[in-house]
Amino acid sequence: MGLRKLKKKEKETINKTQQKIRKEYAPAMKKYNDAKKAGSLTDKDKKEYKEATDLYKDRSKAVRELKTSVDKLKENDDDFDMKNKRIEVAINALTKWADSDQDQSYRKDQRKEGVKGGPSAVPAEKPGENNDNAYKCNRFVADCIGEVFGFDVSEKRRSQATGKEGYPLQKDEHGNNWPAQANTLATNENLRSLIKPVNTGVDGKQPAVYKGKPFKTEAGDVVSFKGERIGHTGIAVGNGMIIDATGSSSTGVGFRPISEASQGRDTMVRRYIGGGK
Repeated sequence: MGLRKLKKKEKETINKTQQKIRKEYAPAMKKYNDAKKAGSLTDKDKKEYKEATDLYKDRSKAVRELKTSVDKLKENDDDFDMKNKRIEVAINALTKWADSDQDQSYRKDQRKEGVKGGPSAVPAEKPGENNDNAYKCNRFVADCIGEVFGFDVSEKRRSQATGKEGYPLQKDEHGNNWPAQANTLATNENLRSLIKPVNTGVDGKQPAVYKGKPFKTEAGDVVSFKGERIGHTGIAVGNGMIIDATGSSSTGVGFRPISEASQGRDTMVRRYIGGGK
């Protein structure tokens, strides 16, 4: 038997997530059934329906895997405390996707305010510049981890949960401190509290090795992709799926396959380990 079950708030997040998954799938199913009934079904209708059905199944399986990872967690597991916290990070990411208010806060047209003295303390984004939303995916990842581990994103503060150093930051060209950017997360650079990245292929499922041992992406891992100018990053939840700040004006937070988010780039996975380099 597992050591713990889903907490009340975690169950609420899972239920809310499942409801949103069904809600987003419903229009595609209705469109397909209506066209089929009317005898006007086209190849395009079939393709769109298949894509929507595949996404519905992939999301549903990811949630089931996340629930299973909780049930399988045992006190004698290696690194039990950190695994438990990383699962909470994944559930926190799901909450941001399922909750419309939190989703709204990561949309392209929303200015993400700075936070002082609380989790993920970073400056506000600068309105009127071309890169208004360029830091949202990085901020999203830092928020998901910082809110669970109870630390600010800073150079000196330590995690209240572990007593170890928190999430790494870096300065932009204006001297502002920001959570580590996707292009940095996707390189082989040493970063405080995060293991060096493991390449798991374009689809995130390539067999990988870390320190001589098989490596499998787990819920709560940081998944990143290097870009020519701006990269991308998100939180793994299971079944090859991630939760990420998409930077679009219609959807603040996405829930999609790693293969879609990667856009043909290698998937670099880091794991938060709570301190050190």
